[in-house]
Amino acid sequence: MGTTCLTSAQEDSSVACDGREHQKSVPVRICFMASGGGHFQELCGLAGLAEAYDHILISTELNKAVSETCPFRQIYLIGEVGQGQWKRHPGELLRALWRILRILRRERPRLVISTGAGIAVPGFLAARLLGIRTIYVESYARVESLSLAGKICYRLSDLFLVQHAGLANQLSHAVYVGSLNAYLDADSHGICDHR
Repeated sequence: MGTTCLTSAQEDSSVACDGREHQKSVPVRICFMASGGGHFQELCGLAGLAEAYDHILISTELNKAVSETCPFRQIYLIGEVGQGQWKRHPGELLRALWRILRILRRERPRLVISTGAGIAVPGFLAARLLGIRTIYVESYARVESLSLAGKICYRLSDLFLVQHAGLANQLSHAVYVGSLNAYLDADSHGICDHR
């Protein structure tokens, strides 16, 4: 299992996670994705990462925080994709998948990072269809079990991060990061995936 890094869009070359220097071929564009509420607040904790890379944000129309204190520059809002709607209104899930597919095809990110909830599932399905790498960050509130979106995205993600050791011990492919901000600060060379 090799380790690769995505390089910052502002650099001509960067240091890979294994310490070797390499030239970037395409500027890295990241798609950040989260529903409103606590999921969006956790995503806003990644604002420093967003500043270092070319990026977009996909969120939901009812996310009031987007217009108030959003650290992201280019924002796309789609209809609400609550997890409760998946069973009652499967058409909404398909509509969200179609909208996200169109956005990702137009913007061409190399990575999708999501903190959940409902928007992550159609987002990761769209990313998978387009061959875009994904990182899912399970909510800090999930100490002993995965959220519904987490259970689905665990199978769809290239890298699955959890913030509690007990939860990581239950999952063979999860990476325990403790504090998400401390993990990202320690990764000063780029966003590493553990493929």
